[in-house]
Amino acid sequence: MSTPPPLIPPRSKRVTAVAWVIMVLAALMLPISACSALMVAVGSQGTANATVIGYVTVVLGPAFSLVCGFGLLQRKPWGFYGVLAILFVILASNGYDMATAPMEDVTTVGPDGVLNTRLGGGASFLWPFVVFPAALIAILLTPRTRRDFPRAP
Repeated sequence: MSTPPPLIPPRSKRVTAVAWVIMVLAALMLPISACSALMVAVGSQGTANATVIGYVTVVLGPAFSLVCGFGLLQRKPWGFYGVLAILFVILASNGYDMATAPMEDVTTVGPDGVLNTRLGGGASFLWPFVVFPAALIAILLTPRTRRDFPRAP
């Protein structure tokens, strides 16, 4: 008589859904990332005010997200931690932008004499970019989801 195989708990469909969402959104951003990388490489006018953090998020972020989403789909701990890191960065960045957004129009004069206006009204358009990552973080941190990752916190 042979012994039956050990019972393996089914994989969480939530993790699969989150992984696919991350990978699809990252894949949609890859062409923008490639164009931005080319603009930076040739020193385009659009990159005159580029920052290191802007480069990392726009050029490297989508590729990193795609790789981490694939790792999450394969239930790799590094994919789990990578996706959590991405979501926390998105949440913190957009939360900061919402907190510091001006309520009234702010006009400044640039060094070249051009008027630059930042429209007021807060950053009400950022709510989806705060709620969506927060919801995904909540899904990933549930005990049911963490069972798929033996070394996860």
